Amino acid sequence: MRFVLFTDKSPSQCMKALHERLHASATKSRPELDGWTEKSGTFSISLRRQVFGKLSRTTKLRGTADRENGVTVIRGTVPEGVNRQWLMIIALVVVALSAYMFLSGELMLAIMIVMAGLVMLVPLWGDHINHDVLLYELERALKAKPAPRDEARKLQANPPKRKSTKKKPARRTSKKSS
Repeated sequence: MRFVLFTDKSPSQCMKALHERLHASATKSRPELDGWTEKSGTFSISLRRQVFGKLSRTTKLRGTADRENGVTVIRGTVPEGVNRQWLMIIALVVVALSAYMFLSGELMLAIMIVMAGLVMLVPLWGDHINHDVLLYELERALKAKPAPRDEARKLQANPPKRKSTKKKPARRTSKKSS
């Protein structure tokens, strides 16, 4: 999945903030991240988490930070994986295919299909779990948003014109004396 984030920090400040986050120790709310940053604005962040039992998956986010029109634009990619629905469909296909092979007398082929299915499912589910955490940690470390702030500022400076809702002042009527 490709992503674009915007921040007011300069690319060097972004790399410094990422470097500090990479060297921060893990806490309950913040996972341990691994990776590197370069002065040119290129970076990589990786996260390793348990997927199924003892099986774990490392997902890497790669990106660059460049200054454009007074705003730092962070562009990058991260593997997205598949959600639970597609994971179940893939697992059902693997089970059905291996059952067919087992019933037709191909025991070794059925075992190989199950093993290939497990090898395939671990990275797909692991990337699905990890990509959200990686993007969240990147946004949090760089104080970045998916939408540029300039558009919000322009709207605040020049709000859309509204029709006047001011009430006209009441007219005084003079009383005539008779």
